[in-house]
Amino acid sequence: MAMSEEAKLRRKLQQVRLERIKVERHLIQLERRMSMQRAAHVLRRDLERLEERRAKLIEQEEKIRKQLEGEPAEVAQTVEDEHEATINAETSAVAETVEEEHQPDTKGNDIGSHSE
Repeated sequence: MAMSEEAKLRRKLQQVRLERIKVERHLIQLERRMSMQRAAHVLRRDLERLEERRAKLIEQEEKIRKQLEGEPAEVAQTVEDEHEATINAETSAVAETVEEEHQPDTKGNDIGSHSE
């Protein structure tokens, strides 16, 4: 494996790890918020989405590690394509969730600021 290709893979692995760490931190924050709120369907949905994202990132890490250990070059392109698709999809989903959370409810309160 060429050094530049290996360096790219190591950098990509580091990016995927950092993204997973961010997702895990967000998961912890959501779990804390859910424990403080009884009716938290929005938070529950976010939690499920983040858990799925975390699983995908872990899969990507494994694929990159295998490639660094000598898997075929085709895997590199597949990992890169999957990574881009995941990031694009999740960025859109998170943006939608943030917009929903900051929309006032019918009483004029922020959705995430009241509990039952």
